[in-house]
Amino acid sequence: WSLFASYLKTETQNSDKPISTQTSSKNKKAYFDDFRDSTAYNVGVSYEFAFFTSTLSYFDSYSKNTKAHNRIINLHNSIKFDKNYAIYLGFAHTDFRSYDQEDSNKGFATYAGIQFEF
Repeated sequence: WSLFASYLKTETQNSDKPISTQTSSKNKKAYFDDFRDSTAYNVGVSYEFAFFTSTLSYFDSYSKNTKAHNRIINLHNSIKFDKNYAIYLGFAHTDFRSYDQEDSNKGFATYAGIQFEF
């Protein structure tokens, strides 16, 4: 078993590039740098048995200025065939909320692949 966690807090005080509600380009939204003053953390647990590894993790980030909030839950599994390669399969659930709290993107993802180690 393995447990892991991380925490990050960023602050910009008296910055020469303050966050602005104005945008200089129609392709860049206001608050483009949503997570400049923010907190984020990641926690998870992993279990390894012989050639099989499974990991469950949770990521959360929140912007103090814009109130944007992102959450990701991820389940990652891998099977190792020998010391050099493995296959993996994972599933994720996402919830991304923008600063107005009404524009939300929720979804699920599935991914698979081959991992080479050398």
